[in-house]
Amino acid sequence: MKIYGTPSLDKLNEYVHVRDKAVDAFTPPQGGDEAQVSSKAKTFSAVLTAVKEAGLTRTPAEQERVETIARQIQGNTYARPGVSVADRLLEK
Repeated sequence: MKIYGTPSLDKLNEYVHVRDKAVDAFTPPQGGDEAQVSSKAKTFSAVLTAVKEAGLTRTPAEQERVETIARQIQGNTYARPGVSVADRLLEK
C-alpha cells in the first residue's frame, strides 16, 4: 500500500464494518443520573434572562440610536474620540 495513495475499497469497507460494530456495541449507561443546580446558578440564570429581556425592550429612540451606530460600524464610518471613551470609563 502506498503511503499517499488512496486506500482500496476493501480496506475502506473493513473500516466501516469495524466502526459500525463499535457503534452498535455501545450501550448508554442505565440508571438514574441526577443533576443538581446550585442556588448561585439559579440566580445567574434569572439575571441572564432579565438582561436578555431588558435588551429586547428598548424604547423607539434607543432602538433607532443602536441601529444608527450599527450602520456606522458596518460602513466603517463610526468614530469616537479616545478622550470621550476614557471620560465615560472614568465617570464611575
